[in-house]
Amino acid sequence: MIDLSLKIGEELVSNSKFVDYNDKIVAVLDTVSKEDAVIVRRGTAVVGILDRRSIGREMHGISISKSAIAGKMARKIPILSDESTIMDAIRYMQTARCKALPYMKDGKVKGLVKRTTLLKALLSTKALRGMKVGDTMTSNFLSIHQSRSISEATAMMSKKKVNRLVTLTENGLPTVITLHDITFSGRKPSDRKPQRMTKRISPNDAAVVELANENPIYISKERSLEDVVRDFVTNNISSLLVKDRNEVVGIITVYDVFESLIMADQKPTRLFITGFDKETEENKGTAEEYAARFVDKVAKINKIKLDYLVIRFKRIKDKKYEVYVRAAVPKRGTMYVHISGFYLERTVNSALKKLEEMVMKSKEKMVVKNERPELEEEE
Repeated sequence: MIDLSLKIGEELVSNSKFVDYNDKIVAVLDTVSKEDAVIVRRGTAVVGILDRRSIGREMHGISISKSAIAGKMARKIPILSDESTIMDAIRYMQTARCKALPYMKDGKVKGLVKRTTLLKALLSTKALRGMKVGDTMTSNFLSIHQSRSISEATAMMSKKKVNRLVTLTENGLPTVITLHDITFSGRKPSDRKPQRMTKRISPNDAAVVELANENPIYISKERSLEDVVRDFVTNNISSLLVKDRNEVVGIITVYDVFESLIMADQKPTRLFITGFDKETEENKGTAEEYAARFVDKVAKINKIKLDYLVIRFKRIKDKKYEVYVRAAVPKRGTMYVHISGFYLERTVNSALKKLEEMVMKSKEKMVVKNERPELEEEE
């Protein structure tokens, strides 16, 4: 049985491939497509990692400059050490939204701690016992019709800062399209050196259905998170569509599982706010006050006690911020709002108001669903 408070040992570390800061992206693209991540170095210093997510975001799934270099697309993320615990790795990975984290010991990079390794470690603990899919899934997922173009899908992903969309059809259950599908599925690996890009599907004449996953895996909202993690590991995937009877009611990702685990490890308030720096530290008290007021209001007026509330933000430029708020609503999964605006306090307050509207609407839908069987019986 593994304890998540244990320090990370080298048995959890995998070998990593390295690329140089000035390597051209077109030359390392095939390598990145096959790896969870590669470490970017400038001399002996670690600059960050290069993965499919960072490349896809930069390309918006469409094109890439032949002059683009690895260092400019590298993601700066936390680096683990022999003092880091397994739980630290889960927290860092959930915040950074990455598939692997560099691991250093005695001042030297030893390799990567991969997301799959952490998922396997979770299956060897009791950390997920009692947690259900229905309480963890994201219920207000983003969707797009399969007949829409790939360029429309990438534009939506870029605007909403997401990596996947649920694809809707006229008949049958929805499927999923990911940023990885768009970025790499239309490009064939090259065996030549230097590696080069080959012809790929054009977003101007391709519909979403051409790249969407034809055989997504569904899971019942009543299943446990242990079952979810087992499916992630067995099928090497990072998301599942959630079904209730014959209807898709949500989507659950690796990071939803990590978030639930982190919240379970928090203090009783179950409030998690990140993003403060030296200049925004003075706003911390106000943000916490807004969050506490939101939780109380939802509990008193809507009679809903949230499992937890997460607020993440980052400064885009002077006085302008991106704010992401996410609430876990019992029996309705999690709901989120992602907006940007000027002045941190104002933007946080606006995001919480929108989230409250969503929670209220979900309650109304729940009442309708609960009443429907009785009406059918009366008829």
